[in-house]
Amino acid sequence: MAASRKRKLPSDFHYVENTKRFKISEQEIAPLSSKPYPGNFHIGRAIGNGSCFFDSFRQSLEQQTGEQVTVEKLRNDCKEFAQNNPPEWFINAITNSYDNSGQRRSETVDNYTANIMHNDRWGDPEVEGRILCGKYDVKLHVIENQTVDNQDLSLHQLIDDSGSKNAGEYNKVNYDDSSVLHVINKGYAHFEPLLDINKSLAKQEQEDFLLAKQLQIDEILEYCDLSKDISERVEIEREFDELLAKNADGKIGDVIGQCINDVQQHIERSEEQNPSSLLSSRCGTESMAEQPFHPQQILVK
Repeated sequence: MAASRKRKLPSDFHYVENTKRFKISEQEIAPLSSKPYPGNFHIGRAIGNGSCFFDSFRQSLEQQTGEQVTVEKLRNDCKEFAQNNPPEWFINAITNSYDNSGQRRSETVDNYTANIMHNDRWGDPEVEGRILCGKYDVKLHVIENQTVDNQDLSLHQLIDDSGSKNAGEYNKVNYDDSSVLHVINKGYAHFEPLLDINKSLAKQEQEDFLLAKQLQIDEILEYCDLSKDISERVEIEREFDELLAKNADGKIGDVIGQCINDVQQHIERSEEQNPSSLLSSRCGTESMAEQPFHPQQILVK
């Protein structure tokens, strides 16, 4: 959240026929259309506890680059930046920054290093965003809605470790560049991540697949009367993955049946070598033959 900007929340997005451009604080902004971003993007959700900017940066960073960080990690990155002989632009920025109530902070570096680790110290794209762009070697595209002369307008800024500049309209931003992160502030200084729909769906499918696979492994272990936390679980999962890869176009039941057969053979070998082993004592071939097995559906990638 950026306290230095007070904005009116637009009642709704609408098309503005007047194509006249405005200047606000030397930044060019264009009238806001139905969506100030491509149709294959959507607005995600960010936490509302004072760390919405950091959470939005975190989510976009993970989607665009695959790097996973926490809000606390990002705040600590900013703290370390301030502790390591910070440049003049940073000192001037925090000295002239404003708190959440709009009051000037006159913050020192020592104040900043203490405050930045708390949720009530909101993040600013032009300060913390600039720091984090340098840390993770990315650029940050920020969309901010503003109301001027009763018109809802959209400002597009592009920020990197050297500062910020006007990016023009949304169609002048390279949304295919994985080094560019996207966040949006629709009003009330609340930031949210702007995410690629296709990448979000792919991530959800991956998460669904992993969950389904874990449930299937659980069912196989339960069928064999084995604990879900058995030490050999990793080996069974590896075997299951290999069978899935070999039978990508086949039926999941065939994969499960083969996996059970492999587990059974392993049990028989363990029983021969060590009759008192955990596997042989919990999963015998007779009990397996007596139990009906009903595999769950699993999404095969």
